[in-house]
Amino acid sequence: MSKEAPKENARPVASRFRRIFAALVILSISCSISVYLVRSVGSIKSIEYWTRDIRDILLSPWEKVRDDIVIFGITEETLNALPYRSPVDRGFLADLLNHIAKQNPRAVALDILFDRPTEPEKDAAFLKALQDFPAPVFVSYGDVSDSITQTQFDYMGRYLKDVGKGYANLLFDTNDATVRWINTRHEAGESEHMGLSAEVASVLGATIPESSIPLDYLVGPDLETSAFKIIPAHIAPMMPKQFLNLENKIVMIGGVLRETDRYRTPFASALQFSGQSFKKEAKGKTVQTEGAAGVIPGLLIHAHALAQLLDGRRMVILPLPWEIAITALIALAGLLSARLTISLWIILSIATAAFLLYLGVVAGFFIYGNIMAPVIAPSLGFFASFGLTSIYQRRMFQEERAFIRGALSRYVAEDVVKQLEDEPWRLKLGGERRNLTFLFTDIADFTSLSERTEPEVLVPALNDYLNRASQIVLDHEGVIDKFIGDAIVVVFGAFNEDADHPQQAVDCAMALDVFAHGFVKEQAAKGMDFGRTRIGVNTGTAIIGNFGGDLRFDFTSIGDAVNTAARLEGANKYFGTCLCVSGSAADACSDTTFRPIGEAVLKGKEDGIAVFEPVTPENPNGYLISDYADAFVKMKNREPDALQSFQELLKKAPNDPLAAFHLDRLKSGMTGSRIVFDEK
Repeated sequence: MSKEAPKENARPVASRFRRIFAALVILSISCSISVYLVRSVGSIKSIEYWTRDIRDILLSPWEKVRDDIVIFGITEETLNALPYRSPVDRGFLADLLNHIAKQNPRAVALDILFDRPTEPEKDAAFLKALQDFPAPVFVSYGDVSDSITQTQFDYMGRYLKDVGKGYANLLFDTNDATVRWINTRHEAGESEHMGLSAEVASVLGATIPESSIPLDYLVGPDLETSAFKIIPAHIAPMMPKQFLNLENKIVMIGGVLRETDRYRTPFASALQFSGQSFKKEAKGKTVQTEGAAGVIPGLLIHAHALAQLLDGRRMVILPLPWEIAITALIALAGLLSARLTISLWIILSIATAAFLLYLGVVAGFFIYGNIMAPVIAPSLGFFASFGLTSIYQRRMFQEERAFIRGALSRYVAEDVVKQLEDEPWRLKLGGERRNLTFLFTDIADFTSLSERTEPEVLVPALNDYLNRASQIVLDHEGVIDKFIGDAIVVVFGAFNEDADHPQQAVDCAMALDVFAHGFVKEQAAKGMDFGRTRIGVNTGTAIIGNFGGDLRFDFTSIGDAVNTAARLEGANKYFGTCLCVSGSAADACSDTTFRPIGEAVLKGKEDGIAVFEPVTPENPNGYLISDYADAFVKMKNREPDALQSFQELLKKAPNDPLAAFHLDRLKSGMTGSRIVFDEK
């Protein structure tokens, strides 16, 4: 019972497994390297942060100035009005607190370090103002790890013993010094303190995260306008109550100086991205702006953090597992893009469209969910996967090309293989009418040989014969059309129109004849009666090309010229020859000696064609070319002594089968050189 052939025309399992394994390796490498670079290499990490900055500022809703948090800023003008610049005059601060206390604020936070004594009376007045303040009040705090000496730290502990404190430190990226996180918890000395904004928010009822969280900055009416109302501190005591309107509001006091205590924020990236500058000219000197520009006072950063904690807003940055999953998905898109068998420009267009679509998805995640999806790692993953897949595809192409080249070289000459590589269009589906030379070979009595010889003996001998014969064909630049059992069909001039293909074919036929005679002797020595090889050669017009369908086609030739070559091969058994060459081929071979066989009228034809047998100057079969030519002319001219001439010829050359063939014809009463075949 025969097995059913597989229905799927699939690649070998090993090749498919190799490609799947390679794809997994490429995805793993692309994903892992991309994520590692973004999380470990400072410059690349900064680019990812930069994309977050752009989203945080440009995609956040632009709001009016917030009125529940009021900034009392100590400006240059404020310091100029005080008796000394540093530390800030505590008598002035005491008066400012007492003025604010009259308006029933919700809380007060001072972003000022009180790390050393000043004038005793003013120190006492300020401390009393803190202690007597009717609402929660907090001051900035620090420890010896922040350029604060032990003496300063000890003084703050004593002086602010009963006062609320919040850590003043800001968390910023070490690569570009941008503040991007809220410092919610910090170890100071032996006790745990929260950041200044976290301390205030906690007292006001907000839930404080256990660890630092991304800082979600508020955007004011525009990038140059702060989201908070800023009042110069030295003006506040002179302003009427109804104008300040501090009731149930949070007041934050600290420096908003032009050149000190300023930090880079995501506004800088947004301003640079939008083509704006976060520097302005003031009195001929470049200074940082005091609004919501790229570099802002630490006091304003604490205000942004406090507002976020009070609002309960959370900017979600997708954790590592999500980043890996998204990067792997985008890398898969890169891999699939590289495998597309379309124009590179179309692939790049698709990749660009996909990238823009992903950026749109990223923007949507932030706008509607305040979620920061990764940008750089997936982008690197896409291009890494695309590049590695392209390299792998090229390597596979080279291997397959080498394999195909090796396989093709079994059928056509090396020069032809090179030509096909340069002109692959020649293998397109379809054909063209060309002048070609065809060579057919066949082994005499091979059918009976196969019936009486065991396969394990016959098959190796036949394979050896075909292998060596094929090499001779390739050496003469022939293209092997097909093998038909023991027969070989060869085309000359298939890919090189300028080649002297008739001469190539005849030279090949003569080389095959020499080889075949030697092969018969080799097999005879082994006890095998291997038949002699008969060869037919014809030059003529035929259609050559790839014929078939989309799933399978065959490179071959069709036309009467092809059939004639096959008929000439078969005619050898009547002539007793091994080589039959048509006149159209022989006429084009100036380097070869031929002797005429006659005008053969093949089966189904009315007109005869001239047929010749090529012979070598060495004449290994003992043919008498000159004597044969004389006898043939007499036969062709129907001269009476033609019979006698062939009889004398055979006495001199008894092994000449062609002379014997003509002698038999003459004895049977036939005359002339026209030979009519009743069989193929």
